[in-house]
Amino acid sequence: MEAGLPDDLLFRTLAEIGAIERRLGRDAAAVEVFTDLAASPNPYRAHAFTELAKHYEHRERNYALALEMTRSARQEGDSPELEHCEGRLVRRLRTAPKAKTRRKR
Repeated sequence: MEAGLPDDLLFRTLAEIGAIERRLGRDAAAVEVFTDLAASPNPYRAHAFTELAKHYEHRERNYALALEMTRSARQEGDSPELEHCEGRLVRRLRTAPKAKTRRKR
């Protein structure tokens, strides 16, 4: 970012770096890049939210956060795929087992 790239080139580069990190299995680095990319308005913002949703759903099994990311992606640019993903996540959250709580003695 310190290189002073024009915004369009910077955002495209960040999207590509995030994809490379994900392919290399460096999930934490990919999440960091996609989080940065999603933080400001740019043409790759919906893509960043979508990638974050995939990560939270499939890697962390955090369906609530995945749903939040999917809804954010839909606000940036809706598609039938995102609508389908949102429906799937809502169903998963409805049927997910509740966390067991310890009873006080």
